[in-house]
Amino acid sequence: TLTINGGPVAGVITIPATLTVTSPPLPTITSVLNAASLLSGPVVPGSITTVMGTLFGGANVSATFNNLPATILFSNQTQINLLVPAGLAGQPSAQLVVTAGGLSSAPTTVSVANFGPAIFSGGIVNQDGTVNSASNGAARGSVIVLWATGLSGTGTITGNIGGETIGVPYYAGPAPG
Repeated sequence: TLTINGGPVAGVITIPATLTVTSPPLPTITSVLNAASLLSGPVVPGSITTVMGTLFGGANVSATFNNLPATILFSNQTQINLLVPAGLAGQPSAQLVVTAGGLSSAPTTVSVANFGPAIFSGGIVNQDGTVNSASNGAARGSVIVLWATGLSGTGTITGNIGGETIGVPYYAGPAPG
């Protein structure tokens, strides 16, 4: 009730009032994607994942999987690229929560897998630093670099090029830095 006192001449009036308090909109997760292929699928511990949604902007953007913090590599209002915590290894699923500006999303259940490999667009690079393509192939006997994600860092990584198996790559692991 709102009471207005206008003094002895105007008098007092009482007005019923209703106040509605609404919660601010929360960040919302709409999809979880392999950062290289942009296809929906499981997250892989130690790999890069893209989370799409709304209200991811603002201060102090963070994400957790089963309360384990992820490393944020990029974020804007609708997208977060992050490094999935290695501590999820061996778990079949996880609860993903995004927090932005002090507000947290509802938990989203994501599948966890040991592997979900994909190569980034433009992520096959010739030894001379140029992007490998049908019109710009690598020189025979040279080294190529594959920028990929979804390779958990556990197990053996091999390759196959033109029917030739590369059983022991020069290096297979996280990008330095």
